[in-house]
Amino acid sequence: MTTEKQIAANRRNAQLSTGPRSADGKEMTSRNGQLKGGRRPAAPP
Repeated sequence: MTTEKQIAANRRNAQLSTGPRSADGKEMTSRNGQLKGGRRPAAPP
């Protein structure tokens, strides 16, 4: 079971995990689907 102390620590840490902030970082992550998508099996019709 998760304690209140762990929940509070998780919420504090989550404030630091905001994803890419710079334009270059956003551009790189926007291409993740294209780069990784080639490895996925074809979607069913």
